[in-house]
Formats: sequence, C-alpha cells, structure tokens
Amino acid sequence: MVLEATSISTTISSDLERCLDHGMRLGRLEVLVPGLLNDDLTQRHFAGLEELRLTMGYDHISSSWLSTLSSTHLALETIWLIDDNRHYFSRHTPIFISSFVEESQRQDLSKSYIIERVGLRRATGQYPHGWRVMGLTIFTTFASTSLIEILTLISISFPKLETLTLDLDCHKATYDVDDLAAVLTRCSSLRVLYLHNVFKRLRFGSRCLPTVCRANSPSTLDILAARAASGLSMFTSRVAKRVLSLDTFYINDMGYEYEKFGSGKRWYLVGWLHVLNGNRDVDGTVRCRNGTGYSDVQLGTKMISHGFGMESPQSSCICK
Repeated sequence: MVLEATSISTTISSDLERCLDHGMRLGRLEVLVPGLLNDDLTQRHFAGLEELRLTMGYDHISSSWLSTLSSTHLALETIWLIDDNRHYFSRHTPIFISSFVEESQRQDLSKSYIIERVGLRRATGQYPHGWRVMGLTIFTTFASTSLIEILTLISISFPKLETLTLDLDCHKATYDVDDLAAVLTRCSSLRVLYLHNVFKRLRFGSRCLPTVCRANSPSTLDILAARAASGLSMFTSRVAKRVLSLDTFYINDMGYEYEKFGSGKRWYLVGWLHVLNGNRDVDGTVRCRNGTGYSDVQLGTKMISHGFGMESPQSSCICK
C-alpha cells in the first residue's frame, strides 16, 4: 500500500510510524513545519517516497538538506516549495530561481510578479543540487508591466518548465489572444497550464466569439458568464495549436455583474480542459455559476468550429 501523509508537528506521527513499521510505503509527504528538514525528516528513510511538498514559513531554510534527502530517497522525483501566504520567497531566494530573480531585477520586472510555488524535478548535469525547476506559480501585481516580458523571461530561465500557473487577478494590461498564445509557444516543454482570472486580460479585436455557453436568461450576469466561457474556449484552443507539448488546461475565472465598479453578483467558471488528438482539439467540461445557478458547460475546439460565425438560436456570436 502507498500512503500520503501530512506532518504538522516536529515529529513523525505515531500512526504513520506504525504504518511504516508494517511495510507500507509513503508515496507523498506534505510538511507544514519546515523545521522538520533540520530535525526528524532528514534522519529518516521513507520507502517509496516520490513527492515532497513543503509549506514555507518566514525563516530561511538552507538547501543542504536536499543533498541528504536525495541520496537516501532514490525514488524521490518531485519537490514543491509552497509559499501561498507569500512569506518566504519575498525574503529569501532559493538557488533554483536565483538567476530568474536577478534577471527580472535587471529588467525592472521584479515588482511585477510574486512567486507562490516552485516545483522541482530530479535532474542530472549542471542543475543546482541535481534538481531543476519544472513548475512555477506566478501572481501578477498591480505594478505589473508587460506579461509578455515576464513570460519571455520565464521561458528563457526555465526551459524545462512543465507546469505553469498564471494568476492575473490584479493585472491591468490586456493582450491580443494571438500575441499571448505566441509567447507561450516559447515554453516548449509545458504540459499543464493553470489559468486564473485570465479572461479580462484578453483582447479579441474584431473576432466574433461563438456562444458556446448559452445565457439562461437576459440578465447581465448570465451574458457575462457566457461571454467568458466563449472567450476562454477560443483562447485555450489557440494555445493548444501552438504549444505542442501541452496536454491540459485548468480554468478558474470569475467576474462581477458590474465589472467596471467590481461590484454586484459574481459569475464563476471552474474546470479542466484536455488536448485530445493529433489535431490539437481541446475539450472539457467546466462548472459555471451565473445568475440562475450552477450548470456544466462543455468547452473546446468543436464548440468554436461549429458555432463560429453562425447566428442561429442554437449558436450565435458575441463580439467583444
């Protein structure tokens, strides 16, 4: 049996100890107290450990523990450094991302983003401590400059990036959908793209958006939710055509009934989309919350190709 465990104290729990003593393997360990790295964790061997997730705090953690852990846990392939509370990376720079941080400072981009998560994959060669960056979560700030410049630097700094999360909730600029898709092409190893609050940052110009999500009522909220579903469907389809390594999208978007003032009721879109075949078609179901409740909405390439340019009651166009 393979276990997953979370440690929130400075010692390994007695229940986990008993499981390990009976020959069970620990596949994933989540550590909520980074001090364990200097105490019990590096002194133990967890059979079968493949993934380690560390929730970072305020205090600096030396990377010396990594060499010991790597040599004693040969099955360990993935490590996530998690700083969702934004306490650690703003004060300390792990060696794995130091060149990226330094170059962003040189280009005057360092105030444009906040790093929340860094994923590491075991590697060989000249990577620090035998690990390379394979995952990154970026939150753009109110002071953000060009997202194009930030993504370009990410692609250069982390050429083997597999997972990228973009949260553009506080971003102010907007971008043509094809320009944004084009810069993502530089991430040639990308497999999973998480898109949080991206729709408002997209420009479609004179393009007509097919209504892949029909509004259930003429309310403003329903129309906005339908427009967002259509726009995100078009954008992900265009990205999939360009980024040939990409397998999966995660959509998490929201907006307000009175968007200009950021007030009123809110709509939500949450769900997964997948690249299906050699044609790079995208398909998936997202959960939509609008003015009339919740519904499941199918998005993807087929919805666009069937609806684009048609004005029938079944599939009309929304122009933004």
